[in-house]
Amino acid sequence: MPVNCTQCGATLEKNARFCTNCGAVVSVRPPRAEKKPDMDLSEYFDESPARRREAAPPLARRSAPAAAPRAAAPARRPAREPEAKPRKSDRGLNIALLICGMLAIAAITFLLIFLLTDSSRDPGQTPQGGAAIATASPQPVLVPPVATDPVTPPNAESPSPVPVAIITPTPLPTLTPATPAPPTPAPATPAPPTPAPAPDYLLPDSDSRYLTEADLAGLTHEQLCFARNEIFARHGRIFKTPEIAAYFNSKPWYKGTIAPDKFDEHVLNKYESANVGLIRDYEKKYYGGSYY
Repeated sequence: MPVNCTQCGATLEKNARFCTNCGAVVSVRPPRAEKKPDMDLSEYFDESPARRREAAPPLARRSAPAAAPRAAAPARRPAREPEAKPRKSDRGLNIALLICGMLAIAAITFLLIFLLTDSSRDPGQTPQGGAAIATASPQPVLVPPVATDPVTPPNAESPSPVPVAIITPTPLPTLTPATPAPPTPAPATPAPPTPAPAPDYLLPDSDSRYLTEADLAGLTHEQLCFARNEIFARHGRIFKTPEIAAYFNSKPWYKGTIAPDKFDEHVLNKYESANVGLIRDYEKKYYGGSYY
């Protein structure tokens, strides 16, 4: 007959002491003893049937025998709890405390060795592998003598005064800041010669270059008339108009020698001829003709 585990219900092998599934201990129950039916011994005793019925209750009314108490299942072994591992923070703190303790012990040991060695060393002794330790020697204290009246014996001669040399400190020379020398002036560059004033002309260069309207823009209508006749006046032409004649007679450079009917304009150069035509055209363009 197969046997099942009382903890997990797995089917166990015959004569198995432990469950292969959960590891529980298998309890071995003793086999139940089969109950034999009661024997009827009435035939061996001389009793009436009624009495036997009163003495022996029927089998149907008799209570069933109490079942044997079921063996208690063995307590399951508690699982082993894992040991608590120390935290990293606690481990680092323990290591730091251990290192600090070792350093403190080393410092105290070194200090004790140094004090014991220093107390046993002479003041002027030089330690091994090091320089000599300088000790402060006591300085003599100078006590000024107490001034007392000297007692001069009656026959003692008065001591002659000892000449005392008075040293006058020599004053240090005073450093006078050096005054920078004034800069040497550069030789003056001679000024270019002042050109001689041009003659009293309205257009001084009308005989040497071509004029433009920009040269005529600053002249009045009357001045334009004088500037055009100025070109003829350079060659000695005499003027009939009283205003023009009076104007050129006032100029120091004018010498009128040629009558108007005998003056030839071919004596003018190319610049003068072109400038005369320019002034005439300018007068017609802006003023409609000559002023005189």
